[in-house]
Amino acid sequence: MAEKLKKWRRIFIIWGIVAAVVWVALALYFRPWGADLGAPGAPKRMLIVMVTDFWLLKLPWFLVICTIVLGKSRWMAPRGRYQEGQEYGFFTPYNYTAIAIMAALFAVSGIVSFQAFDLPSAPAAIAAIYFNPIVAFCSVWIGGVLRALVFGQGDPVSYLLAFGLSDGFQYLILSALYWWFSESRWGKNLAAKVGWWFVTYYIVPTTTLFTIYFWAMPSAMYVPAMTDFMVRYIPTGQIAGIAGLLVAEAMIRAVEGRKRPAAPVAMG
Repeated sequence: MAEKLKKWRRIFIIWGIVAAVVWVALALYFRPWGADLGAPGAPKRMLIVMVTDFWLLKLPWFLVICTIVLGKSRWMAPRGRYQEGQEYGFFTPYNYTAIAIMAALFAVSGIVSFQAFDLPSAPAAIAAIYFNPIVAFCSVWIGGVLRALVFGQGDPVSYLLAFGLSDGFQYLILSALYWWFSESRWGKNLAAKVGWWFVTYYIVPTTTLFTIYFWAMPSAMYVPAMTDFMVRYIPTGQIAGIAGLLVAEAMIRAVEGRKRPAAPVAMG
């Protein structure tokens, strides 16, 4: 299975490079930094965003990360049940249940407007840290659609087809980076993990969001929009996300700290 995933990974990387070249070519053709596409958030701008952001630019890299995640049995195993040498797939009742629970929590957290306080970052962080990156992606995507339907925070159709996928992609990366760091030499230190999340949470959302802002508004709005994002959204997302991290780590310690019954000794 590992060799098959590596083969597909190479194909997806080539696809991703070609897609990035096409994305740049489209940018040079449409010149979204100017006024030709209309005002910020104009229908033409948002239609191009919905087509180019996830489906063109991010989809191949989503698949690259998925091949990495699926090749790591420890990441795919249910917490506390990993057995050396056993392969764990994604399409399991455990993962389906995890997505359903975390998507519901993400949706319910929409009772507070994310523009006032980014409470959904807490369940998103739990999904990213306690479960695997693909569960995190699905939870944020589906949960965001449900949040839009129930609480009216955004358009559920555009969230289903585009923006929810981009948000899920953000947490796919955050989760993969957190898992990788957890297996590093510093990964046993909770304070180091909090610091790692703090840093990556500034870098990943800012980077993935800018590819949306790039098309959604003229260049004169880039700095004000990104400054607003960094000042208004990121701090509350950090607070909620680190709270979710602490909850997830406590759950991990509780589950993985259980003593397993010793195997019976063979007689005779």
